[in-house]
Amino acid sequence: MKNPFVRFGLLTLLIGSLAGCDGDSHKNAQLRAVHASPDAPRVDILANNSKIAEASYAEATTFRSIETGNTTIRLDVNGTQPSVTALTAAVNLERNKLYTVFAANRVAALEALTVVDDGNAPVSGSAKLRVVHAAPGAPEVDVYVTAPTQDLSDASVTPTLTFGFKTIVPANGMRALEVPAGDYRIRVTPKDDKASVVYDSGSVPIAAGADLLVAAVQEDSAASPAPISLLFLPRTGASSVAQDARAQVRVAHFSPNTPTVDVYLRAPTAALGAQNLAVPDAVFGAFSNFLPVEAGSYRASVALDGQTTEAIGLDATLAAGQDVSVFAVGLNGSAGAQVLRLAAYPDDLSAPATGKAKLRVIHLSPDAPAVDVVALSSGGVIASRLIENLAFPNATAQYLPLDPGTYTIAVVPAGQSTPILPSNTGVTITLAAGEIRSAVAIGCVSTTGACAGGSPFSLALLNDN
Repeated sequence: MKNPFVRFGLLTLLIGSLAGCDGDSHKNAQLRAVHASPDAPRVDILANNSKIAEASYAEATTFRSIETGNTTIRLDVNGTQPSVTALTAAVNLERNKLYTVFAANRVAALEALTVVDDGNAPVSGSAKLRVVHAAPGAPEVDVYVTAPTQDLSDASVTPTLTFGFKTIVPANGMRALEVPAGDYRIRVTPKDDKASVVYDSGSVPIAAGADLLVAAVQEDSAASPAPISLLFLPRTGASSVAQDARAQVRVAHFSPNTPTVDVYLRAPTAALGAQNLAVPDAVFGAFSNFLPVEAGSYRASVALDGQTTEAIGLDATLAAGQDVSVFAVGLNGSAGAQVLRLAAYPDDLSAPATGKAKLRVIHLSPDAPAVDVVALSSGGVIASRLIENLAFPNATAQYLPLDPGTYTIAVVPAGQSTPILPSNTGVTITLAAGEIRSAVAIGCVSTTGACAGGSPFSLALLNDN
């Protein structure tokens, strides 16, 4: 998935402005529209055949004063001539009420989901809240709204609410929830599975007097560790998106002469144990998926398989939204540049430019010289040098933007044409538009000397999204 948005926290969206209308607004209803269909294009929003705004996914209009009675809301695909209508919905508007119409579900099943509010203000010192599940790919979930430091493993903590797709809480016709102003943390889990947090907002301030509609929407960013984000829709002002506030860590065993290990991710003062075992039984070349963790201070530890005594470790402070890969590199029993250690490599999971893929290369072969990364032609001849003079244990400073397609890549000593590693046939990699990959040179060029007994040279291909 998990945008890189300045990815986590609240991100202000571009909101389509609405013109005022004639008449006494106190005799009218208030209407806004939300684009909540994750695979739908940008749309024009029309009320009674008059265009009032444009919106892309997760964008919303502000409220507009509309005469009461039967009103037709229409969504047309933006920029099409003649117009292509994606959705038509009829809403019977009542005086002084607020109507939020979501274009919900995926394009193949696009439908209107309307939230109705009576427009009352919250009591002094409190905030008013309604919640809607508008994420078509998410199952029924439990939502926990707690103090920021509350531990969900506490048996006394129960779900604040449980709901499925298209559910509105409280339901239309009921008064909204009211909560004391303060800092809250919103966590979402599969129903009846408290241990599997799929979304964590981090600390979110809710001000006194706030009048909020909060929508769970499908997360369309590979950089987020969560399948959903929260769309905050205040009664006045701009809407905003809160992505998952956790960090993500990926670990790998890339030391060619080190046996099977266990990898732990723990609080700096915590003992190694089952509760913080991230990857058990990791053999050379093994790597994990990205693991979501709360922002904070950690120590990554590697121990020989089945043991709880740290062999090597690395301290790291992970910020909300940070993505990092931690790899075991170097040679067991060596010193200097080849010493066995953990090394951290920041990941950039932001989406590639439109129509492009991204490729990063990391040189982790401890006995190889600086190398060029080359693309081979069908005859095994070097067609181009994609990256030049990359030395152990470095990564390319930036991901390389590439056109989608199939590439045959290999490495050669910097500035030379032979030997081609791992072989004259190279390694084939197919990149699709939007895909992000890391190619990691691992293993030993020579299995004698310092690398005696080590695994041979190879290229490991990692999916970053």
